[in-house]
Amino acid sequence: LRQRFTSRVFRHCHTVIVQSERSRVIFATAIPEAADKIVVVPNWIEPGSFLDVPPAAPSPKTRVLYMGSLLPIKGIDLLVEAAAQHARELPNVTFIICGRGLFEDEIRSRVSAAGMDDRFEFRGWVTGLAKIEAYADCDIFVLPSRSEGMPNAVIEAMAAGRAVVAADVGGVVDLLGSGDRGIVVPPEDTAALAQAIAALAADPPRRETCGRAGRVFVETKLDIATAWKRVYEIVRAAALSAAPSRDFENA
Repeated sequence: LRQRFTSRVFRHCHTVIVQSERSRVIFATAIPEAADKIVVVPNWIEPGSFLDVPPAAPSPKTRVLYMGSLLPIKGIDLLVEAAAQHARELPNVTFIICGRGLFEDEIRSRVSAAGMDDRFEFRGWVTGLAKIEAYADCDIFVLPSRSEGMPNAVIEAMAAGRAVVAADVGGVVDLLGSGDRGIVVPPEDTAALAQAIAALAADPPRRETCGRAGRVFVETKLDIATAWKRVYEIVRAAALSAAPSRDFENA
């Protein structure tokens, strides 16, 4: 039923905007007659103060930040499991957890049961300056989600110049590329998640290189000003095609 509805909607659209190349392929495969209508416009942010986050301060610990809702779909339980099961591979790694949700009590209990209270810091929801400080306080950003579109938290972390470890869901691979901006791991693979964190924890120069590349990518590709120019061009082309006689330049 959903596919029939989506197919009907697509047939009546001039253009369909999706967030990622993966979404484009999924829709083009499911509705091949609409494949030529589908265009990708990645998610965007206002980079602003994220670009002002300084390089991570030297620390004897590698600090890993999670920012998001504390819900099963976000995979926060996978992060706790990775930290608990692979503690020997992550001897000097601590975790900053920013967010709240229905899974919070369960996650806190799992952390305590694993004897890791001293390695996990729960900050709750953070906004404004507190969010900027969270990015400044970390060395690596992690997003172990089971499902995503194109996550703003990853884009913010990249703008802040932080290397990212994220599960290969939604448009994550569009953001991180083939490893130059971070590490993409299979979803629900706690061993791979721990190994990726350990690899970046042991390699500060790689973290810095990934962080710089991520920041440039956001500045040049994912700034809201750039994105809206692309959206305007798409909408204008669609409008001119539907009604070529109207003067949209002066409308």
